[in-house]
Formats: sequence, C-alpha cells, structure tokens
Amino acid sequence: MSEEDVRSDLKAYDLALGDIQVTERAVPARAAHSMKEVEILKSLWPVALRQRPVLAADLPWSATRKAWVKNGIIEVVKLAKGQKTTGEHCAAVFATSAPETAQLHDPDAIPPTPDIRAVGFDTRRLAGHPLRHATISCVTEIANLRTMSPFADVAATRNGAGYLLTSLSVFMTHEPCVMCAMALVHSRVKEIFYLTGTGCSSNGGGFGGSYPVHSHPGLNHQIDLFDCSELVSPNDVKELMITDTIDI
Repeated sequence: MSEEDVRSDLKAYDLALGDIQVTERAVPARAAHSMKEVEILKSLWPVALRQRPVLAADLPWSATRKAWVKNGIIEVVKLAKGQKTTGEHCAAVFATSAPETAQLHDPDAIPPTPDIRAVGFDTRRLAGHPLRHATISCVTEIANLRTMSPFADVAATRNGAGYLLTSLSVFMTHEPCVMCAMALVHSRVKEIFYLTGTGCSSNGGGFGGSYPVHSHPGLNHQIDLFDCSELVSPNDVKELMITDTIDI
C-alpha cells in the first residue's frame, strides 16, 4: 500500500487518525530460530520462537543410542517403501519404547512403558477417510494396545504418566500436518525422529512448515525433535518425497 492509501484507511477508521505520521519500518519476515534471534528481532516486531530440529548425526550420544536411532529410521523408511504397491502415500510412523541403554538419562523423566510399539500407515485413499493419516493410525494402535494385557495392567506411577505416548519415541518418514503434530503433543510423546527432506507438499507441516506445534510455549508439553536425514541415503529421502498436494 502507498502512504496515501494507508492515510486514507486510517482516516476512514477514525477521523482523528487522518493526520497521523506514517513511518515505514522493516519487520521480521519469519519467526526466530533461536533465543538470540528472539532478542534481536523483538525490538522490531513481536516474534515467536520456531525451533528447528536438531541434527541427530551431530549429537554426542552413546554408540548404543546412535545405533538404535539409525536402526529405527531405517526401519520406518522400509515400512514406508512397502506402501508403494498399495496406491497410498509412502509414509509410515513407528512408535516404540526406547531400551534403557538408548535412553537419555534424566532422573526426573517418566520411564516409557516397556516393550510397547505400534506402526501407522497412511490409508486415506483406500479407506476413503480424510483422517486416516499415518500418525493418527499409529496413535490409535497405541490406544488399542493400552486396553489389552499386559499394557492395560500398567498403572500410572505419577501425574502425567497416563497419556497414550508418555515417554515413547516416534520415528516418522515425513513431517506431520498440524493435526497430527497436535495429536503427538496431546499424547505426550517424548521425542520424534524424522526425515526433514520429505516434508509436506503444501508447506503445512506442524513442526515448522506452517506452525511449530512441538515447541509452542502456550502448550504444557514440548517435544524433542531430531532431523535424521543424514542417517539414510539421499536417494531414500528423495524417494519418499511427497509430490501431490495432500499433507501427511
């Protein structure tokens, strides 16, 4: 808009604003990616913190945890590739409880339910149902397992321990949509490992493609997010890229 147009709109809103001084200022074009950026950008305009996923390959984890993470992401890629013959999206989600040797030791953390695991695939096309995303399918399967023995016999040890994915780890081939990202937050998943290069085609991802649901300060649970793109071959990432307009 020109300065004249701005003045005209202001005057139409309130005659007292017709003579207000109009000054052009530069404002941030995106959310901040670190607290340092927040401090710099907030002097120009209110900004939100949009945390980027941490590169799993660069972290000083134990050899056991690194091997477990790599095996998990390789497994979920294999599961997704197996969807090629079904006519569905090549997307998969794998939820599991990390073995004690692969957990990050935190004395205050709620331990995951031992041995629980579930897989989810995208079935929207075959089922003709818009909510059959891979993430929702996986969360639903965990919910079903928790109604059966031995998982139904596990009592919550303390407040917050009774959510569906409490302290579980999730491996994903794609960034989830906002709906699925919110389902993961609400289910209290501990950590997510996924391939950032596959993404959502319409930029509607819930980890930053459109909105950083996993780290929103207004929610009472945040998720540790890890980029595992460097743990598999570039061809694997390219092969799983979504090329149509339906978000995962």
